[in-house]
Amino acid sequence: MGIQTALLFLTLLPPVRACVKLKGIEFDCPSGSKFCLPVSAFDGIPLNDPSFSVFGTAVGTILQVTPGGLYGYETPIQNHLASSVMTPIYGAAAAFHDTALELFGRKHISEERRRCKASGDEEEQLWKLHRTATLLYTVFWSMSEILTWKQPAGGAATVLNKILEQWNIDPNICTNGTVENCDDVATPWGLARTMIDEIHDFMKRDGWNHMGDLPDVSYNKVPYVDWRSSYWRYAPKNTPWSLTDKRRWQPLLEHNQQGFMFHQEHVVPHIGDTARSIFLTDEEICDRDLEDPEYDLNLESNLVLQRTRDLTEFQKVEIEYFDNKLASLFPLLVQQYVRMGYNLDSFEFIVADAANLHALREATIVIWRQKVKHDLVRPTSYIHSRMVGQYVTSYGGPDSVSLKEGNGSGGVNIKTEEWQPYIRVMPHAEFPSGSSCFCRAFADTVVLLNGSDDLTNLIGGPLMDSRPAGSSKIEKGFPVEDVNLSYNSWEEIVQRCGDTRLEGGMHFTSSVQRGEDVCAGIGNVVVDAFKKLEQGEAPGYIVDYDASNISESRCPMNILGRERVEGATADSSSEEEVIEEVKDDDDNHFNISNVLALLFGQLFVLSLTIICYLIIVYIPKRVAQIKEGFSKDSPSIPDTSSDNHSLTTEGNV
Repeated sequence: MGIQTALLFLTLLPPVRACVKLKGIEFDCPSGSKFCLPVSAFDGIPLNDPSFSVFGTAVGTILQVTPGGLYGYETPIQNHLASSVMTPIYGAAAAFHDTALELFGRKHISEERRRCKASGDEEEQLWKLHRTATLLYTVFWSMSEILTWKQPAGGAATVLNKILEQWNIDPNICTNGTVENCDDVATPWGLARTMIDEIHDFMKRDGWNHMGDLPDVSYNKVPYVDWRSSYWRYAPKNTPWSLTDKRRWQPLLEHNQQGFMFHQEHVVPHIGDTARSIFLTDEEICDRDLEDPEYDLNLESNLVLQRTRDLTEFQKVEIEYFDNKLASLFPLLVQQYVRMGYNLDSFEFIVADAANLHALREATIVIWRQKVKHDLVRPTSYIHSRMVGQYVTSYGGPDSVSLKEGNGSGGVNIKTEEWQPYIRVMPHAEFPSGSSCFCRAFADTVVLLNGSDDLTNLIGGPLMDSRPAGSSKIEKGFPVEDVNLSYNSWEEIVQRCGDTRLEGGMHFTSSVQRGEDVCAGIGNVVVDAFKKLEQGEAPGYIVDYDASNISESRCPMNILGRERVEGATADSSSEEEVIEEVKDDDDNHFNISNVLALLFGQLFVLSLTIICYLIIVYIPKRVAQIKEGFSKDSPSIPDTSSDNHSLTTEGNV
């Protein structure tokens, strides 16, 4: 009876979690061993400095190095790369957490990687060193391989390796024969290598086409190119030289100030349909749909000219500041967590960073689907093409500022064809604003993670930043003095982030608010998912890591913005109907089948016209002529009423 009671008691206890015994870094590592490194090998890392952070050091390097950092990429690509980098970094931190699952929510994988807790001071010291080393290899390798995979020598990858060398850490430990167990997830380098290989593999199947090898390209690859078949592939309605459809996007002319000129190609138009979401279902993405804003383009264009005419120096600073979201929002996030007392290697901050970057990734997919669906014209195109020949008072560009005193506000008398926004117009459609969407998703995520937007309560005051005098990349020598930026809440950050897109002349009015609207709630989904992962549970929906199929069209609507197919659903078999619809009315692509179909159609119409003419006009007319001729050729009928009963014959006429 006692044994039965004991067994029953044991069954009620929570299961004992399996864990991985630490390997690879040991106090007593044999000299010359290729399966472990001594603790002393990591003495170059300033572990005793409480402010030291592997993650912070690496990120600071990435954000400062040019051109090897993120700044050389277009915004959606920045968001894709940064979130991909954070996936293995979060996985490394989760392996040292009591319950957290790796980012794809695979419980069995997470348990196979979970490190055993330390007992005793010496083991605690070793456990901390293992965590730091695992983060070190994961952070530096993932950033070097993913963020900078197309960067030139001397870029961020080179600088990151130099930092490791300063710490006496070998960045090539897995390729130069130093160790022979880089496939062993119990070692810091083995776990790092495994997780980075996994994200490389996932990126090949995530629909972004970041290597340019979709659908089946082996040579001369073009990263992030629209890889879909011609019936789904995006093509602009307007050429760079003619705005034939005044409401649709037009590729703009760009140049490098040195004589090299080129016309834009819409960046990643495919991702709204093909990019695999991590935390949103296809239905959730498709349901986030916006109606056409129905712009009064003349009115809106005049508002753009007015806003840019009245720019102040402070507005110009903020326009440049919020133009790059990772260079503005991310430093503000770092500042908040540091002021809240977190080290940047802490699990809490790594979760915050991963959640925010994945919120940006999800928001990018949602907003890009809307951009391509609506395909709306930028102010620059409309003002240049449809207001041609007019003189207006507006912003005259950096050359005009040097002719003015103070901050250069007030504008100049300028031809509409010469007008330009304050900063570069990105190569994608105008509506809705990507910036307002990204700032909304990012801010919502930060606030939800901390349960409050009361910065006074959280950190004792506003978030702050500054721009030194002469730091403008647009107007040389400006601002004249240092400009201090201060934000009392993330809601204020969202407001200013969106407003600067209007003030700079890149957007029409409703684009900003609608961008916020369509991306509101994404932060909630992402934060809920990360909370579940931290608790050791898979979210309600999470992408299947092993899935390999990539659809060319996510929603029951084609990417060119046509109406829904009647009765179609996201998982129905009506995709063939949609394709047929596109085939019928897509005039963007030249192929021989289309030419033959057009030719036979025209021949059919011509034949039908001839037949109708014969039946309705020619044949009746010809019959009448024949009858008339027959009547004239026939002998006349004798007139029997004549008194002399004579026979009269009419001659042929």
